[in-house]
Amino acid sequence: MSTTSVEAHIAYLTIMEEPKDTFSEALILVDGNGYPIDYRYTDKISVTEIQRAIYGAKLKEYLSTEIFGTKLLNDLEHQPTIVLVNEEYMLKLRDKIDYPIIFVQNENSNMSNSQLKKITHPENEKDLEKSEALLIKCEKKFDILEPFNRINQAIKSFENEK
Repeated sequence: MSTTSVEAHIAYLTIMEEPKDTFSEALILVDGNGYPIDYRYTDKISVTEIQRAIYGAKLKEYLSTEIFGTKLLNDLEHQPTIVLVNEEYMLKLRDKIDYPIIFVQNENSNMSNSQLKKITHPENEKDLEKSEALLIKCEKKFDILEPFNRINQAIKSFENEK
């Protein structure tokens, strides 16, 4: 891995569904070397059976784009250079923010950065072009997907401390 610094603030945003119809969202902001700068999460929101029925397959998208995501991103002290998400529907947040948002996922099971699937909002396809060079630099510094695991670990640790 390279020792030169990469200037970037990369936000990782994920939604979590827990038992008993509760949802929350969290993010971690890392620098271009993968070191954490900021961490934010929302309180859990309980969803009723009626709400689940009314929203149907759009429930998580609604919660992520209308309730949680924009607030978490706006509360950051440092504006992200790019936002990475692990659910494709979260790309709809792009309508509410002024920086690139990219859905990233492994193409196959070998967890290699070079096998990443990267998708951007269809109306902002240039975001991927603008971000590709930065992502390539960062991939030389750290596993691009690993911060999503940190979010999950942090939430579990927080819950265990309660």
